[in-house]
Amino acid sequence: MKKILAALSALCVLLLPGGCSAVPRIYMKDAALPPPGEEARRTDAARAELELLLRGIAAVYDGEQTPFSLSAKEAAAELLDWHSAVRLDAGEITASARESLKGFTPREAELFPARLDSVWRAAFLLSSSGDGAPPELYGYEPQSWPWSPENARALFSALYGGLGRELPEP
Repeated sequence: MKKILAALSALCVLLLPGGCSAVPRIYMKDAALPPPGEEARRTDAARAELELLLRGIAAVYDGEQTPFSLSAKEAAAELLDWHSAVRLDAGEITASARESLKGFTPREAELFPARLDSVWRAAFLLSSSGDGAPPELYGYEPQSWPWSPENARALFSALYGGLGRELPEP
């Protein structure tokens, strides 16, 4: 129940009138100069969205210890799409990951590093095979395929920084 309430409260923050804009979500590419305060709202929205993705890994992701599990690949694809779209700097990603950890239950916090490891390995595999058709992920359609290995490494390095760990070799 706590997990559902936390997810709903984070979603409500995204839907508040002050955080809404005329464009869908926070994925504004090729935009001209944003209105005053828009950049801060986008950063806040991107951080909230990242926290929801990390909470999903902690609470919902089945935790299979293989990068080939469907849920690891889907979680990796969502994170890679998010990173491709918002381009938050490493410091913001690290701070968001650190903040997310504070909201985890003790059990989620205990399991999260191992779950992130399998999602990282899946992201590495997905970003290393960037030729051909996008991967088949049942229930998730990639938005920014192909993903670059450099961007995957940068994203996960920042996420692991939030855990106080170094990026492991895939």
